[in-house]
Amino acid sequence: MGFNISVVHKLQTTHVDLHKAFEGFEACALWFEQQFSETPHKQGGLYSFAEYVEVPVRRNKHTVLLVHALALDFDGKPWSDFTKITSLLDASGISYWWHTTFSHKGSLANARLRLVVKLSHPVHGSDWPAFWDAAVDALEARELVDVKCSDSCRIYYPPCAPNRDFYQFKYVPNEGGSIDVDLVLQTVPAEVSAASNAFEEVPEGDRADISDSLRATAKGWVHALCAEIKRQPYPGPMYELKRQRVFSIARRAPHIISFCQLEQLSVWPGDSPQQQHN
Repeated sequence: MGFNISVVHKLQTTHVDLHKAFEGFEACALWFEQQFSETPHKQGGLYSFAEYVEVPVRRNKHTVLLVHALALDFDGKPWSDFTKITSLLDASGISYWWHTTFSHKGSLANARLRLVVKLSHPVHGSDWPAFWDAAVDALEARELVDVKCSDSCRIYYPPCAPNRDFYQFKYVPNEGGSIDVDLVLQTVPAEVSAASNAFEEVPEGDRADISDSLRATAKGWVHALCAEIKRQPYPGPMYELKRQRVFSIARRAPHIISFCQLEQLSVWPGDSPQQQHN
C-alpha cells in the first residue's frame, strides 16, 4: 500500500508545498534513516504524515485528506516509559521506527524521541482526532506523549542533532503488522466520530478557499477514479478510501460536488450514491 508524506517550506509553514510518495511504510522508514544532518540549529524542510486535498494548499486540519502514520513525541521521559510502548508493539508484531530529536542530549534517563507507527491503512482527516485519542489510550501512552501530535496537520523537523553522538535511529519491522485502524475506530463513541472535524467548524474566512480546493479535488477524483475502474475490475483499497472521502465531502458540504458526479462512483451493487448522499 502506498505511503505519503507532505513537505513544508521552513519559511512558510502555513502552506504545504508537495507530497512525497513511497511504496510503503518500510520504504519511508529507510528514506528517513538517510535524512540525518548534524547541525547547530534545526534545519531542513519540515514534513507531515498528512496527505492534503491538493498541493500547494493552506496547511490546516480542514485541508487534510488522509493521515498515513501515527507519530508520537516523547519529551523528557525515561527510557523505560518509552520501551513499555515499544514492547506492546513488538508483542503485536507491529512495525515502527523511532529516532532521537534535536533536543535529545544523549541521556536515556531524559529521552527525547519520536515514534512512528505503521497503520493498516490511512485515516481520514475527519476521523483523525477520535482515532488518535483511541490509539493513544490503547497503547497506554496518554500521560507519556506530547498531545500536540494529535493535530492531523502537525509538522516535524527531519532527523537532526547538534552532535552525531546524540543521535539514534532504529527501524523495527517485526512481522510487518500494523495498528488496525478500523478496529480502533470501532472503540470510538458514534457521537464523537460524527462530530469530528465537521465542515461547519471551518472558520468562516477560510470556508470559500477550502470549498474551492475540495471542489477541484473531488471533481479530479471522479475522473481519475472512473479511469481506474476501467483499468481494473476490482479497484484497490486506496481507490475505496478516496471514493469514500468524496462521499464524506459531499455529505458535509453538498454544494461541493453534484449528485451526477457521485453517481459515477457507484460501482458496487447496493452502494448507491443516493444512499451515501442522504
